[in-house]
Formats: sequence, C-alpha cells, structure tokens
Amino acid sequence: MSESLMIINIAHGFFRGRGLMLFGIKNCIFVSRGSISVPKIFSLIMVKRIILISLVTLAVAALAGGYLLLQRSLITGTDPFDAVAGDAVVVVRTKSIYRFFSAVKSGQEMWSDLEKVLDVGGMLKGVDFLDSLLKENQTASELAEGKSLFFSVHPAGRDRYETVYYLEFASTREGRMFNDLMNGLLSGGSPVSERAYNRARIYDATFRMGGRVYDVSWTVNGGVFILSYSALLVENAVDQLDKGGGLHEDESFKKVLATSGENVDANVFFNLQDFPHYISAFSRGQSKNLLSGFSGLGDWAELDLHLRDDAMMLNGFSLSKASENNYLNVFSGQSPVTIGAESVIPGYSSGFLALGLSDLSLFYNNHLQWLEGIDRTDEYKKMREEFMALTGSVPDEDFHSFMEGEVALVMSGWENPDEKGELFLLIKTRSRSLALKTMLDMLRHNARLSGASIDSYREVYRVDRETSMDIYSFPFSRTGELLFGKIFGAANTSWFTFVENYLVFGESVQGLSEFIHANVLNQTLSADTRFREFSEYLVARNNFWFYSNLARSAGLFTTLAGGQLSENITGNPESFRKFQALSLQFGSGRDMLYNNFYLKYSPQVFEEPQTDWQTLLDTVIDFKPLLLINHNTGENEIFVQDLNNTIYLINNAGRILWKKPLPGRIMGSVYQIDYYRNNRLQMLFNTREQIYLLDRNGNDVGRYPIRLPSPATNGISVFDYENNKDYRIFVACEDKSVVVRSREGNIISGWTFPGTEHNVYHKIQHFRTGGRDYIVFADRHRVYILDRRGNTRTRPDRVFPVSTRNNIVYEGRTPATDRRLVITDTLGSVWHIYLNGNTELRKLGDYSANHYFDFQDVNADGYRDYIFVDSNRLEVYGRDGTPMFSREFTAPVDHAPAYYHFSRQDRKIGVVSQGAGQIFLVNSGGEIYQGFPLHGRSYFTIGFLYSGRGNFQLIVGSDDNFLYNYVVY
Repeated sequence: MSESLMIINIAHGFFRGRGLMLFGIKNCIFVSRGSISVPKIFSLIMVKRIILISLVTLAVAALAGGYLLLQRSLITGTDPFDAVAGDAVVVVRTKSIYRFFSAVKSGQEMWSDLEKVLDVGGMLKGVDFLDSLLKENQTASELAEGKSLFFSVHPAGRDRYETVYYLEFASTREGRMFNDLMNGLLSGGSPVSERAYNRARIYDATFRMGGRVYDVSWTVNGGVFILSYSALLVENAVDQLDKGGGLHEDESFKKVLATSGENVDANVFFNLQDFPHYISAFSRGQSKNLLSGFSGLGDWAELDLHLRDDAMMLNGFSLSKASENNYLNVFSGQSPVTIGAESVIPGYSSGFLALGLSDLSLFYNNHLQWLEGIDRTDEYKKMREEFMALTGSVPDEDFHSFMEGEVALVMSGWENPDEKGELFLLIKTRSRSLALKTMLDMLRHNARLSGASIDSYREVYRVDRETSMDIYSFPFSRTGELLFGKIFGAANTSWFTFVENYLVFGESVQGLSEFIHANVLNQTLSADTRFREFSEYLVARNNFWFYSNLARSAGLFTTLAGGQLSENITGNPESFRKFQALSLQFGSGRDMLYNNFYLKYSPQVFEEPQTDWQTLLDTVIDFKPLLLINHNTGENEIFVQDLNNTIYLINNAGRILWKKPLPGRIMGSVYQIDYYRNNRLQMLFNTREQIYLLDRNGNDVGRYPIRLPSPATNGISVFDYENNKDYRIFVACEDKSVVVRSREGNIISGWTFPGTEHNVYHKIQHFRTGGRDYIVFADRHRVYILDRRGNTRTRPDRVFPVSTRNNIVYEGRTPATDRRLVITDTLGSVWHIYLNGNTELRKLGDYSANHYFDFQDVNADGYRDYIFVDSNRLEVYGRDGTPMFSREFTAPVDHAPAYYHFSRQDRKIGVVSQGAGQIFLVNSGGEIYQGFPLHGRSYFTIGFLYSGRGNFQLIVGSDDNFLYNYVVY
C-alpha cells in the first residue's frame, strides 16, 4: 500500500469514530459530517479554495503594505531647493544649522549693530526662533544636529519682502518627529491651529519673542520642514513642491550652484533679475528710479559667506547669459585691470565707484546695445547731440583718444545723516598734456559760440605762494552719463582740472580746490592706514569696484535710502559708524564674473581728527615739530624728522617744500641763526656724529656738516652772548669733553674746561644775572656752574645722583627765594641749588627713576610750581609743596610734560601718550581742556602759522604717518 493510501485509511478511521466521513479525491482531502453527494463535494471544494486564496492574498498585501509604509517613513527627504518658489530674490544655504548659529553668535555684537541699522533681524528672525526652540528641547536639538538650514526671501506686497526657512531632514519620519516636537513646544504658550492645504497639513500659531508678537506658519513636506511668518509663502512653497520645476531645473542656477564652496558658513544665491528691485525697496528718489532700471542685471550669482566677529566676506561667481539684455553683459569681453584711483582720491572721501576697462570701444558698444534693449537710445542720442553742439567734439572718439580705461565716481562730504556732499568724476589719461589739449579745444569751440575769451573759462587755485593750479569751466554737466552710463551722470561736470594723470570733473571751484589740496598734502586714500589694512582683503584686479568709508557715509546712505532704513541710520549713528568700510568688486572671466564683497566692523568707533590739514610723511615721527621763520615772508614753517631720519620743511599750507635724508637722528633742538648776518636764516642742529647747517632750501652752508671729535651725548646749545650774531655752539661728547665752536664751526681756543666726570645728557644752558654769565649742565653725579671760559663759578655743597631725563631749570630772584637752579635726583626728590653753592632738598612724592620733571608757573600766581609725570600719572605741587592737582591717564605718558603760556592768566600742560595715540592739554586746575584728547603720538608744538589769524595751531605727528595741524581755540 502506498504512503498516501495508508495515511487516508488511518485518517478515515479517526474521523469516522467521531461521526465524520473523509473523502480523498486526487490530492485533496475533504471532511464531511454524515453522508454527502458527489456534486456537493465539488461545490464545497471550490468555496474552500477561494477562501484559501483570498486569505493568502490578504496576508501578502498586508506584508507588502507594511513594508511600503516602513520604507516611506525612511525615505530620503526632498531637496529644499525644490520648495523655493521662483520669485525668490535671495536664497541662503547652510550645511549645518549649528555651524551657522555659532558663526552668527561669534559676531553677536556686529549682528546686533547690523540689525539696528539694516533690519537684518527681519531676515534672520526665523533663525532666532528656531535657535530658541532647539535650546528648549533636547530631542529637537539632537534631531537638528548636522541638518542643513535654508532660507529664501520673497516679495510679499509692494516694497515688502518676507522670508521662508527650510530645515532639511534625512527622512519624512524625522521631519514629522520635528514637527510633532514643535507643535508640543508651541502649544504650551499659544494655541496651534491645523488646516489642510493641497494634501499638506499647515500649522498656524502666534507667539511672543523679544517683546514682540509674531504669527508663524509651518508644514512638513517630503522631509522638509518649512516655516515662515507669512502663511501665504508657506502655501507657495507647498505649491512649488507639488508642481515641480524648481531651481534645479534653472540652467543658470545649476551653473552657479556648481561653483559653491563646501567649507563655508553659508552659500548665498542672488536672483540678479529681481535683486535690483529688492534693493530699490530700501531706496528713494533718483536712486530708486535708477535701480529699477537695472531689473535685468544678470541671471544668478552664488557667493560663499565667511563670518568673523569683526567682518563679513562673500566671494563667488555670477552668471549673465549672453543672449539676454542684462546690464552685466556690458562688461563682456573685458579683462580685469588694476584700478589706481585711490592714489588721487582724497582720504576724507566718503567712497567711490570705479570701472576698470581693458577695451573702451567694446564697453561703449556693449553699453549702446544695452540702452537699445531697454529703449533708451533716443534719450542717449539727444544728449550726445547736445554735447557735440556745445563742444564741437565727438565724445566717444575724443575722450577715448586720451583715456587709459579707468573711471571713478567719487563721493565727498556726506558724513552726517541727510547731509548732501559733492560728487566728482575721475578719468585716467594716458597723457595729461594730450587730454588738456583736447579739453581746451572743446572750450575754444564753445568760446567761439558765445563770443567769449578762452581765459574767461579759467580760474586759478593758489595752494600757497609758490603753487597754483588751473580749474576750467565746462559747458556740459552730464559728461559722466554720456560716456559711462546713468550712474556716473550723478556727478555734475561743470568744472574740471587735472590731478596727476587724472582728469577730474566737479560741480564747483571750491570742491576741486579742496581735491587738489588733499593731493598736495598726500592726503589720499592710498596713504590712509585703515584703507590699506582694509585693502588686504580685496581683489587687486577688477572691472567694477564700489568702496564706502561708512563712518563718512551716513549722509550718502540716508540720501539713497528711504523709509525705515534711513530712520535706522539717523537713529543709530554710533552703530552705523562701527562699520568701518564696505567694498563690492567684480571682474570678468571666461563664462562668469568673479565677485568679492567685504564688510569690516570695529566695535571701537574711530573719531576722525578734525584738522586744518594733514600732511603725509614717509613714516611716523617721534620728534617735536618746530616752528621756523621763513625770512622771505615772515610766516612760520614746520620742521620735522621721521623715524627713517628724513627731515622735512613744510609750509603753513601743509605742502612739503623739501625733504632730505640724514645718516642719523637729530639730538635736541634745531636753531635758526643768521650765518651771513644778512637777515637770512639757516637751520643749525646736530646728530650723534656731525653738526649741520642748512639753508631754507635744504642745502649745506659753508664748511658744514662738521664731524665731531667724539660722538655727541646731547643736542647742541647755541648762545649769542652780546646779541651780535657771534654765535657759540656747545655740545657734550662721549669722551667727556664739552666742545665749543664758532658759527663757522671753528674750535674756540679760549674755552678751557677740562671735561666732566661722566657723560652729559642734559641740555647745556646759559643765563646772565648780576652782570655775570653762567654756563650750566650736569652729568650723572655733579652739577657744573661755569663762566664763559669754562672756569667753575660755583660748586654745589652736596653731590647727588642727578635725574638724566630732566633738564636744569633756572629761577630768578622772587619775593620768596633767591636765584637758584632746580632739578630732581633719581628718586624724584627736588634739589634747589643756589648760586652761592648752597643746596636745599625737598621731598614731594615717591617717583621712579624714569619720572619726568619741570618747574613752571602753572596757576599764573607769579611763582613756579613743581610738575611731575611718572608712568600714567601727572601731579602738580605749589611752591610751598602743597598738592595742586593729580590726574591719571589710561596709558603711560611717554614724554616730558610740555608747558604752554597762552596768555597772562592762561597756562596749560601738554601730555603725550603714544600707547593710546592721544595728546592732552591740561588746565591749571587739572581738567582736560575742551576738545582734548586729540589723535597724536609725538611731542606737539602750539603757535601761530598764519599772520592775521587769532587762533593757535597745534602741530603733532600721528600713528598713521601724517602730520596733523589742529586749531586750538
């Protein structure tokens, strides 16, 4: 029996014993209770087969459905770019939300001030919102770790824009988890409503942040969390995901996306078609109309964002299709060039906009083609015809004949909010003489039309007695617009002059005169230390360069800007001035333009020195500027030496008359003597090795320079005993001799002084009293009081360690004391030495060996007072030793105090703190004089520079290589 039959028989016996019958047909087994007919058996078989198949099908379907649901919960999220609606003007992508948060927070002070001025909080308030939510929930924070954050800016009404934020999650499941967490976090503070929109669930809520109430909407779609303060923009993002065709399908966007950097704080994308309109929303007047005309600027730009606590940098590429009539195509075919206009642009300028053009004709033709595309050719032709009628010149041909390919629009005098300054147009020339000839030909044509003389077009600006420049009237005021476009038409070209190789147009003779004067004084942008430091982050070669010194540009931006932005700048001037400067550059390449943007922030506001003039030297000075008489004019001129040992003679207009290198540093002062006794003055001084005598042109006089027999240890002293110009020149040397020479440089044989015990570092002094001459000086331990021949007149009765930093001061007889010399020792104790040799010691305070001392009448009571400076402390005592006042400075004082006698009752003390870069004038009561401190680092001189002016001038060296001339009222 087969196994099959055996199993059936066994089963048959089993079921039969239970009242059941079993039938086996082919390979099927049927069980029935009682008897059954064959047709019924077949019917039952079919029913059971259907049931079995259905159950199996349902099981498979259930398994498949569960698998699909599991897979869907793990599906990769949608790229947020696909959710960005096509009207976005700015799109920002960060690779890590926490890296971006960290970068923003590292410059929190900068962002705080930026928000006050530019309302960037409007763009970043969603970032702040997400940051605060993540701080409140550890799970949400962990979920967002490493996730990308996007945001995009879209129009939301007339001149109004709102932002959409996107968090990219790895899967739909993660996105929903974050959404649930957000619902839970917000529902505790305010009700959250839910609504259906195109198969998406959108949530709306109201919350409070920073004292303000906001409405916010969000959704999760395809693993992307989308949030905005505009419910409409969230709906637009959902629509964009549904319809497809997002940014990834835009060929221009894909090209700039491929250039984006990886290890950056963010990638910023600009829609150049709409970006000018976005900027125009923050502008007003002519600037608004001008920006609206650039609606076709380009296609897309991508800039990589680098954030620091004191700067923001963006660099990357922009694209403009050659087939489109975009403004950027005007630069097509140009090679980047080095723009050098900063070498003539005044350092006080608010900013400039410059073009660098390698092919002028190509730029001109491209610009005409662009004008035709925006239907402005007729306007241009009319302007061109007017120019030709007035000048007899074909503008593009004649200007191109001498231009070198560089033009700049310079802004000056826009420092304060709503203040309108002046604009200048600069054109670089290949040949100044050729350019002048061409311009004068235009003026001659115009003169013939009006029947005027060519001389009537010329004004003369006289810098000083020796220097003058011609400034010419010009009959056409829109030259910049005619040659380079609407932006450059902002400069009125009614007058022109030449500065170096630049043709400079301006609206007034006064403005051009100041432009010339700044260049005469070398006070240009390229000479400005802060500009040079800022320029280290800029591109050397470009086709477009906009630069703004923001501290000098409040008026420029309030004039250009409108509404809230203008109010923000006016209401937050300190925040605005903390942004030192900004620059935007681009240069043409093969297929794209390279762009560079740099914004520099400085939490410490730098106060610009308010000077009469500033003159650039080769380097800084640590030398007291001296006022010397010009024997030709009777006016004062300024003599200084810089740290490279170059000496300068500068006139009272600030112009360097000459400069001359010396092999060493001048020791002591510079004397003016009448060497030839003809009322013409020369300059006498010494270095360590030689004595020099120069005429007022810087030439050596007579047998000078004269080499000293031993290196000098102090500066020369010059005495004219009988006021007959028979000068005696004294100097101490390292061999401990004191050398005396005549004005011709000859050794005086009658001087018999044998020498000092130690080196002399003090100034040798002469005074006459009681019909006697006294020659006084000191070495380390002894004070010498001699007659004219070098014999000792008096020997002090006590010896003490003399302070080497301070000179001896002679005080004549007073009602309280006899004639005496006053000096301090190395401990700061005061020694009075009377002419009979008696000494008197007075201890007024505790001072270091490095103290400074002077003895002058501070309070104008007829008696001298004791002045001490030690480290950062100034202390003054009256004649009886009673403290008059004490003042501390923030940094150490680096030089001896200077004493200034302004009038009978007005005495002041001058103090220099090189470390702080400040100078002070201190009143007789110890108060800082009004207007001080001023910027400066050297000894300073106060006196009159100009005849007929009642104000004093203060001359001081700065830490940026300038010599400053301040007015002291």
